[in-house]
Amino acid sequence: MQRDGEHSVPTCWKARAPSPSGRCDGDRCAPEGSDGSDGSDGSDGSDGSDGSDGNLPPVAEAGPAQAVSPGTPVELNGSESRDPEGEDLTFMWEQTSGPEEVSLSGATTPRPGFTPQLQGVYVFRLVVSDGTYDSAPDFTEVSVEAGAGGCGCAGAGEGISSLALIMLLGMLVRWGRRS
Repeated sequence: MQRDGEHSVPTCWKARAPSPSGRCDGDRCAPEGSDGSDGSDGSDGSDGSDGSDGNLPPVAEAGPAQAVSPGTPVELNGSESRDPEGEDLTFMWEQTSGPEEVSLSGATTPRPGFTPQLQGVYVFRLVVSDGTYDSAPDFTEVSVEAGAGGCGCAGAGEGISSLALIMLLGMLVRWGRRS
């Protein structure tokens, strides 16, 4: 961590390609000086969460962003969260913003659910714990819009048939020749 006034600012890295500021594993950050490949543990003697006690903090994975229509049940997915030592995890989900406050059923499970009624963006925070350390938070969002959740493609039996499309193109060609 770098100090920025009174706040700790995580530094980032790329696996096998450390940046001058630190390291990142995807979009996850780790303490500066701890690249996981040179044997250094980044220890500053603070609380052991840097791995100096042989236990590393778990990693929260809140899952991908989702888009749904109002009234559609949503399941968040933190099942990709992990602990480096393979310890069992406890889950703590929390809504951080949205157009309405929703009640998460199973907020202490990997896959909580809720049903949004209002359109807007709902943001959720996941922190996992291995019983010793809490992870850094990870966030996911659910965008709720009328007609969301599909690709916008016509379903079976809907839309324009090939024959109708050919007829329409033929009419446009003939109309263009008259102009």
